[in-house]
Amino acid sequence: EKAIKARLMYGISGQPYQNYLNDLALSKNEDGGYGLLPGYPSDVLTTLDAALAMYVIGTSTQNLLPQALYYISNQIPANGAMKYSSEGDPSYYLINRTAQYLYPFRKLAVGSSPNLISIQNKIDALLSYLSSQYDSANNKLFGTDDIIDELMTAQTWQIYEQQNANTISLKSKLVMLQNGDG
Repeated sequence: EKAIKARLMYGISGQPYQNYLNDLALSKNEDGGYGLLPGYPSDVLTTLDAALAMYVIGTSTQNLLPQALYYISNQIPANGAMKYSSEGDPSYYLINRTAQYLYPFRKLAVGSSPNLISIQNKIDALLSYLSSQYDSANNKLFGTDDIIDELMTAQTWQIYEQQNANTISLKSKLVMLQNGDG
């Protein structure tokens, strides 16, 4: 919440945002991630919001950014199938949002030797998973009929200039599925 507020206040010229950033910095967990509220366990989505706020604003919290990216990177498995819990199914929403938010950081590596992690390698794992879950014969993602999952996947592929034919096909399908009432 603090990260989103800081980004919003920064975007509105002249509005103070430093207090939100200070609160954000104080809410960092030991693992480098951020929880929904101070004292809550770290989670990927909240940490992504925090990292993007630090990046967009580019202030003194910048030294916390590599720690947040390291936390996020460690949550992405080698096969790219991110889950909200270890016993849950992979989440297209979580995978796509992570890939989309990591775009500005794609040329970075975080951690220290021998635990240096390339952000691009993690993005590649996410993109590979998405590609493996696309059924081109039926123009859909395996395991979901959710239009949001398909829309987010098409956006992710477009951002990374991946799967161009599949992106066009999936977007065309989504346009055709739109209802007249919204």
